[in-house]
Amino acid sequence: MVRVHTEALRVVGGRRQEGPPVGVAVLTPPLRPARGREDETFLMVLDLGGASPRLYREAREAAAQAFWSTPGSVIAALRRAAAAVNRVLFRHNLEAQPQERCYGGLSCAVLRAEEAFLVQAGPSFACLLTGAGLEPAPMEGLPPLGGSAYAEAHVTYFALHPGDTLLMAAHRLSRLVSGGALER
Repeated sequence: MVRVHTEALRVVGGRRQEGPPVGVAVLTPPLRPARGREDETFLMVLDLGGASPRLYREAREAAAQAFWSTPGSVIAALRRAAAAVNRVLFRHNLEAQPQERCYGGLSCAVLRAEEAFLVQAGPSFACLLTGAGLEPAPMEGLPPLGGSAYAEAHVTYFALHPGDTLLMAAHRLSRLVSGGALER
């Protein structure tokens, strides 16, 4: 069994900010998760830029509800969580003035036993640091969430070993920090 330790770091304008990032969630199963979700940890990094905390909260709650209520396949549950976030943003954008519209990226993962399942939708960044080096999740040009009624998503599977580190971050990290710096 892999031991999970999570940390969140928020940097704005080159300075570390106190408090948890509004788009980050680490969730253990609720009292009555769907069948098959009992031994999973759900991780989410949602990047909506300067969106309101209310919109972040609504999107986080929709993702969690979709994930924990979906029985069966972990990938289906993760895809459903990404679709739920997209629906929240798409509905918001239909009612918002052009300057108030919000688009974003999402990385959500499930950790269980010795494996991690990752779904990315919109611009996002994730990688696994192992003893052998950095193993990035494929970065494809996925369209941002909130721009259309349906979300495109990419699925990645990682086998986990003691000492591995799963890093999920806003997509800007990949432009600001090299792979070598992440490994260090």
